[in-house]
Amino acid sequence: MPVPLRIVTISRLFGAGGSSLAAALGERLRWRVLDRALVTEVAQRLRRPEPDIAAVDEQVLEPWQRAAVFASAAFPEMPVPPLEFYLDLAVIEAVEAVLHDAAAAGPCVVVGHGAQCIFHDREDALHLRLVAPFEQRVGVAMRRLGLAAEAARRHVRKADEERRAYLRQVHGVDGADSMLYDLVVNTRNLRVEEVADLVVRLVEGRD
Repeated sequence: MPVPLRIVTISRLFGAGGSSLAAALGERLRWRVLDRALVTEVAQRLRRPEPDIAAVDEQVLEPWQRAAVFASAAFPEMPVPPLEFYLDLAVIEAVEAVLHDAAAAGPCVVVGHGAQCIFHDREDALHLRLVAPFEQRVGVAMRRLGLAAEAARRHVRKADEERRAYLRQVHGVDGADSMLYDLVVNTRNLRVEEVADLVVRLVEGRD
């Protein structure tokens, strides 16, 4: 017998509508939404300035840092800093703690931060991934960030790769693996409201 859904996680390509969907679901379901506000909660938990947390939130290793970590593992005698030196593990652990506390407190919608991995074994979690065509997402970057077309393309590629790299480095998964999700939605021809309608029906169908 399926259990009621109490967590919705949203993985998203940049510009595919993840934050907008989360806000719509939070309003319709009257659930807590953990998106950009998660940085504030982590900063409070760690008693660190919010800009410092934002600077390392969902950070990834640069190529030279990945090479250094590999060298440290392959040649322990080399004076190379380990993974912990490059990734702010305190922030990663605090993010996970905040998300677990939020889920224990009541229903919630979570955007990004590897929530599909953190809650992968929860029967009451629905895992979504939003995708959309590249050029459509470039248009979003141009409008949202005021970028020229080529700069927007670079921004979208970088954002996509950083999110994918974060999941590889922190959770050891490929974020594009469809088996991580219950539903993969292409928002090419779908409005956020239509996707929200679908998700709300799924949630209410379990109550």
